[in-house]
Amino acid sequence: MERITWHFPPAISSRKLTRESEQQLFYQLAIEFSDILNRNVQINNGLPILFEDRVTLVHYQAKQFELTINLRKDPEPIVNISQLSVQPQNQGLGTKIVTHFLRRLSDTSYERVILDTRNDEDRRFWRSLGFKPSDRDWHLDWFFKIPH
Repeated sequence: MERITWHFPPAISSRKLTRESEQQLFYQLAIEFSDILNRNVQINNGLPILFEDRVTLVHYQAKQFELTINLRKDPEPIVNISQLSVQPQNQGLGTKIVTHFLRRLSDTSYERVILDTRNDEDRRFWRSLGFKPSDRDWHLDWFFKIPH
């Protein structure tokens, strides 16, 4: 399988968020995604995010939009994008969402974003965002290191 790593633009800020501010960021992203999409984005079907030490699930959803991520702290701070769906396609919405999301992560403690895709069209999308093959053997297809 092909492995991809993203080489990021410079971080927006060099300061790290506190744990509480980092958690708040994931709530704030729903508001920011709503602004990008012009749709009301909800988190976890209206339920609070339960931040756990090992794995935290965050599901953003709106009409014709879903983004599901898993936040892992152990053994390495990783964000796993497990689902992204934006309609209509080929209008730049997915690119805007992902680019914004990745830039916001640069102030967090997370070191990598990983994802798994087996679809050639999806791979073209991720490649268009700058993902490149990696020499590390991860259990998921593609990943990139978040710049800090």
